[in-house]
Amino acid sequence: MALIVGIDEVGRGCLARPVYASAVVMEETQVIEGLKDSKLLTKKKREALFKLIIENSFEYSVASLGNKIIDELNILNASLEAMANCVGMLKLDFIRGYIDGPNVPKNLLG
Repeated sequence: MALIVGIDEVGRGCLARPVYASAVVMEETQVIEGLKDSKLLTKKKREALFKLIIENSFEYSVASLGNKIIDELNILNASLEAMANCVGMLKLDFIRGYIDGPNVPKNLLG
């Protein structure tokens, strides 16, 4: 069975709050219908998908960085650091990582 990890962040639009990132490990062939950009979903649909994601994942993690670190690193680098932190918390091995964007956390670079 091949495991993959999906990684995303939230909070880059608001500089007065923490930035959060999450990593979810799933089987490569797993499909969750309706899973799209969370900004395009209603709150009710996001909550329903959250439950499906957790029930169907092998492992997940969440990390955050506060505004003082954001001020030190800048918002992009703080987001990448939060992503790297949540990937670093995972115990399972995965074959590939998927990120919504062009920037990659340091611990996912080949």
